[in-house]
Amino acid sequence: MKLKADLEWQKRPTSRCPERKGDNADLQSMLADAERRLKDTAQKCQDPITGLQKSMVERNATLTQTREEDVRVVATLQGELRAETARATACETKNAELYAVTLDLIKRHENRGIWEKFLLAEPFTGLQSVEVENLEDFREKAAAQNITPKKD
Repeated sequence: MKLKADLEWQKRPTSRCPERKGDNADLQSMLADAERRLKDTAQKCQDPITGLQKSMVERNATLTQTREEDVRVVATLQGELRAETARATACETKNAELYAVTLDLIKRHENRGIWEKFLLAEPFTGLQSVEVENLEDFREKAAAQNITPKKD
């Protein structure tokens, strides 16, 4: 209630109270000064806000660009992975075929005819027996180079 009475007292015309005219001018001056400081403060705050908004827009643009680039890189890497997987599968298949051919050649050499067996037993030079020993080395090397395909 006291505040309401004070407010009413402040609102009354100053013409009735000449002593309040000076106070009113002081208050008007203080109000104008406060409004000016408020405007200055608002302007000072607006500049950093504008700068932060610009920075945020730039960072969002950079982030969007980076995301798009990442999507392209991921797509490229997935394509390369598919190609390398297909190449590795083809290599495994060809390796298995080559290993089978190598084993077949070794078996054919082991199952030779009578004339070849006679040459193997030939005691004078012994060249054919050296070839048989080399075949065992060849078989071991072929087995060592065989790639076992991955089981998924």
